[in-house]
Amino acid sequence: MTVYYFHGYARCASCRKIEQYTKEAAESFAAGQYAGRVAFAALNVEEKANEHFVKDYQLVSKTVVLQPEKDGKPGAWENLDRIWFELGSKDKFLVYVKEHIVKQLEAK
Repeated sequence: MTVYYFHGYARCASCRKIEQYTKEAAESFAAGQYAGRVAFAALNVEEKANEHFVKDYQLVSKTVVLQPEKDGKPGAWENLDRIWFELGSKDKFLVYVKEHIVKQLEAK
C-alpha cells in the first residue's frame, strides 16, 4: 500500500504538519505484522509528472490518499478527507490515519 500526501508548491504550517504526521503514521508500520507493506510518498501535484494524480484521485485540495494493492494491481483507493478536522490533535490524527491503513491492509 502507498500512503500518499498530495500538496502543491505553496505549503503552510498546517500542510507541513499533515505531511509530518502522515509520514509518522505510515512509518509506524515498518515493523510487525505489516512490515514492508506500507510506503509513504509526498508528491507535489503541481509538478508536470504528478498532474495526473489530480484526475486519478479526484483531488480538490491537499490531502492524504491510501492506495492499496491486490495481486500487484491497484485496489480501491481511499481519500482520508477528515485529516483537516483531526489536525488539532496529533494523537487523534495518528489514530485516524492508522485505523484506515489497517482497515485497507486487512480488506479481503
